[in-house]
Amino acid sequence: MNCPLCGRKSQKPLRSLNQNALYWLFLSVIERDTGNNARTMHDYLRATLLPPKHIVIRGKNAQHEVEVPYSTTELTKNEFSDYITKIEAHVGMACPDPHDLEGYYCGKKNCPRCV
Repeated sequence: MNCPLCGRKSQKPLRSLNQNALYWLFLSVIERDTGNNARTMHDYLRATLLPPKHIVIRGKNAQHEVEVPYSTTELTKNEFSDYITKIEAHVGMACPDPHDLEGYYCGKKNCPRCV
């Protein structure tokens, strides 16, 4: 994320691919247990639990400022861990431990992880 004081990008390491894979697995568990689509949950949780990011779009005659949710790709490893913790509290479910998922089946047809 950008520093709230100076606006510069953080030099801290961004979330890892393993964190992201666990996140999407968590979303698939939420989808299986609630019926809410994982992609929809991703968008909803970002908009609900991450701070807004302000962007400015400049045109020839006008300038537009809008708020959009942060992308999870912009979170540091610690921020991403905090985000997962917020999701757990928000949905009332624990994020699965990757070591406990042997034999997990998401139920989606042709899922490369489950076939």
